[in-house]
Amino acid sequence: MTFLIGSVGGKLSVVCKSILNREVPSSELLCECNGRIAIEQRRAEIDAANVASLNNWVRSVRNRGVLSKASAATIPWFDPRSAGDGARVLLLAQDPSGTASSTQFISPDNNDPTARCTTRACNEAGLERTVRLHWNVYPWWVNVPGGSKKKGRGLPDPTRPAEDWSTARPVAAKLTGELFALLPELRVVVVLGIEAQKCYAAIVDAGLRPRDGVRVLRGPSLSPPGFYSSRLEVVDVLVRARQLAAA
Repeated sequence: MTFLIGSVGGKLSVVCKSILNREVPSSELLCECNGRIAIEQRRAEIDAANVASLNNWVRSVRNRGVLSKASAATIPWFDPRSAGDGARVLLLAQDPSGTASSTQFISPDNNDPTARCTTRACNEAGLERTVRLHWNVYPWWVNVPGGSKKKGRGLPDPTRPAEDWSTARPVAAKLTGELFALLPELRVVVVLGIEAQKCYAAIVDAGLRPRDGVRVLRGPSLSPPGFYSSRLEVVDVLVRARQLAAA
C-alpha cells in the first residue's frame, strides 16, 4: 500500500510500502521503492522540448495566485515521457491523487491503482504514449471532505482548508481552457468520470471548449473499484479515441 504521511516544506510526503502498479517496468515506476531514482530522472526532463511549454504553464499557474499557495503546490508536472504538446489525445481525469502530488507528475507510471488501471486500459485499447497526454480537469488536488472519513480523517490533506467542487469548478474551467490552447495537434479529448464531466460542462458553459474539430468523448473513471466493472466500456472509448486521432 501507499500512504500519505504529511506535508514537509509545503510538499506532500508519501511513503511506499509495496508496488501497486505492475503494468510498467520497475525501472520506470515513480515511487520511493527504487530510491526515487526514476522520479529524479523524470524531474530532470521537465523542460524537455515536448513538455517545455506545458510545464512553463504549470509554473505560471502555481505562481499567479489563482489558488492558495498550499493548493498550488499540489499541481504536478506534465510527464515528459508523454506526447506532450504534440498530443492528439488528451485524457482528462478528475484531480491529482496524493501520489501524483508527491511524485509531482501526472503519469501512468505513478505507483497507485489508478495509474495501473490507466496503463492497462490504454494498452488494451492500443492507445500509445506517443499520441496521448494525461491531465485532470482540476489541475490541483482538490481538498474535498468525504471518502477518507471512514479512516478517521475528514480531509484528504488535513494540512489544507476544505474545498468543494462547485467553488473549484470555475477556476478549473478557466485553467483547462488555457491548456487546450497549448495543444495545437489535439484531435480528441476524453473526459473520464462523473465529476470530471461536470467540470467539463462548466468549461462548455464558459465558452472555453477546445477549437472546432476536436472531438470530445466521455467515459467512466479509470480509478478502482469502479474501473473493474466498467473496464470494457473504458477500453471501447479509448479505442474510439485512437481511431479518431488517426483519421
